[in-house]
Amino acid sequence: MKNLTNLFILLLVFCASCQKPADRALVIGKYLSNNKSATEMLNVKSDGTYEYYYKGSAGKEITNSDKWIFEYWRGKPLVTFSHFIFGWKETGSRPAYWAVEVERSLFGNIKLSINSDLDYYFVKPE
Repeated sequence: MKNLTNLFILLLVFCASCQKPADRALVIGKYLSNNKSATEMLNVKSDGTYEYYYKGSAGKEITNSDKWIFEYWRGKPLVTFSHFIFGWKETGSRPAYWAVEVERSLFGNIKLSINSDLDYYFVKPE
C-alpha cells in the first residue's frame, strides 16, 4: 500500500510539472472566491479591464472595475489590478494596486491568492 501511495504522489508531481505555464490568455475569465461568508466574483476581461463584485452575509455590496496587466516578475507570472477594492475588509478599503502571482491548483485551475495564510483565493473554474 505504501508503494501505491508513493506512486500516486509521484504521478501527481509529474502531471503538475507538465502543465502549460501561465500566460495572459490563461488568466482571462471569470473567477469565484472560496469565501464561505460572502459572494465574491472577479471577471478578468481580454480588453485589459476587470470587474469585481462582493456581497457579504450582512448585505454589504461592493462593485468596482478598472484595468489589469500581466507580466513576469522574477520569472513568475504576475497580474496587477489597478484601483482594486476588496469587499471583505469590513473597515472599508481604499482603492489600491493588487499584484498577485498567478498559480495553479493541484487540479490545474488558475488561482489568484488573496491570503495564502488563510488559504483564501479566487479560482477560475474550468
